[in-house]
Amino acid sequence: MMLYDDDCKKLLVHLWGHVDEAARAGNSEREAAFLRAILLIEMASGKIKAK
Repeated sequence: MMLYDDDCKKLLVHLWGHVDEAARAGNSEREAAFLRAILLIEMASGKIKAK
């Protein structure tokens, strides 16, 4: 699946909203899950390279 920049940006903005919401609620497990999802999207889009 190819992710396009505008799709990635929209999805990342949406996910960062969930990260913020989970952090404010003190739900660290949920916050970590959304951060992992963000990391995977960044890797899929080629912005982060896995070694």
